[in-house]
Amino acid sequence: MSYSPTQKGKFVSYNNIRGRTLIVVLVMLTCLTLFLIYNVKTILHQGIAQLENQYINEHMERVQHEIDNQINNVQVIVDDWALWDDSYKFMEDRNKEYIDANLTHICLNNLDINLIMFVDPSGENFCSKYIDSEGEKKVPDDLIQLLQEKKLPNKTDTNSWQNGILNLQEGPMIIASRPILKSNSEGPAHGLLIMGRLFDEEVIKDIRDKLELDITMQYLEFQDLASTNNLIAEKNQENIEILSASKIAGRIIRKDVYDQPVISMDIIMNRDINNIGQKTSKSLTLFLIVGCLLFIAFLLVFLEKQVLSKLYKLSINIKRIGDDSDFSKRLDQGKQNDEISVVSMEVNSMLDKLYTSQNELKKTKDELEIRVLERTMELIKKNTDLEKEIK
Repeated sequence: MSYSPTQKGKFVSYNNIRGRTLIVVLVMLTCLTLFLIYNVKTILHQGIAQLENQYINEHMERVQHEIDNQINNVQVIVDDWALWDDSYKFMEDRNKEYIDANLTHICLNNLDINLIMFVDPSGENFCSKYIDSEGEKKVPDDLIQLLQEKKLPNKTDTNSWQNGILNLQEGPMIIASRPILKSNSEGPAHGLLIMGRLFDEEVIKDIRDKLELDITMQYLEFQDLASTNNLIAEKNQENIEILSASKIAGRIIRKDVYDQPVISMDIIMNRDINNIGQKTSKSLTLFLIVGCLLFIAFLLVFLEKQVLSKLYKLSINIKRIGDDSDFSKRLDQGKQNDEISVVSMEVNSMLDKLYTSQNELKKTKDELEIRVLERTMELIKKNTDLEKEIK
């Protein structure tokens, strides 16, 4: 006969194996879940930040590349004019026809430049023209000073050229230079041709429209560039700053030909990647929480059904069999051939032996009681017989 008594006492108590196991497993899985969520969110946020920085860095590189294109555009014009027989001849005979035909306001506007300067082999300004949005003006004094102090790009090697940005009182200017040679690039050089374009809001607008970016520019404080003649080593410095939860800015500090900061440009962008990443992070966190809770619930139910409840019932049944001293009762071995079933089977085997021993003891006791009774009856009979004889 199998025995499955009703459970009594607390379902979970730290004083028994069942309670301790459930509590320890629950605490460990909860800690593991929190650790997993924390690490996943940390890795995800780092990845999002890295991707966001990479994204804005790519746009900053696009801006840098476009600035280089603006400089190269001026350089291309200089190369075209400096490697020209008419320019070469002009530096020899200084003919007025060349000036009337080429150094006009319309010509400079068509070339999209503000400055053209012919420098003779001695380094003197031989002929120049400078215009801005208001019309023709005198060449900036600080530009003439730099030329006189030989601190403008002044290489006259037949294959040399130089370009970059100058920080002038009028504002930053893109300049490019090239030795004046014949159309076949043969020399000797007859001086130097320098062209320049103001790096103003019109240039920024061109870059902004072409790249479709929100760009703002700030001229940095004018510095005494004549104090140094070191050529540029690094073209720019970049910095990324988070403005708000929805905006991020990349700042470019562009340097001039003397390695001095000249222009600060801010690229302001929406934090689309971060916003998408935050939504993904929340969804993933919720998914992990739900998944971990389901896993914890499944594991606890599995432990309860397959191990702990069986152990609990086994201990209760054994205790009650012992309390009742009824060795005829048996434990339910279940349908699964697991370790608990083996224990139940061994306990039942032990109960079989105890039951057999108990029956043998009872049989021996009954036989002894019968024998004692028989002897007692014999003694009573003999005693009665003796009493009769005496009378």
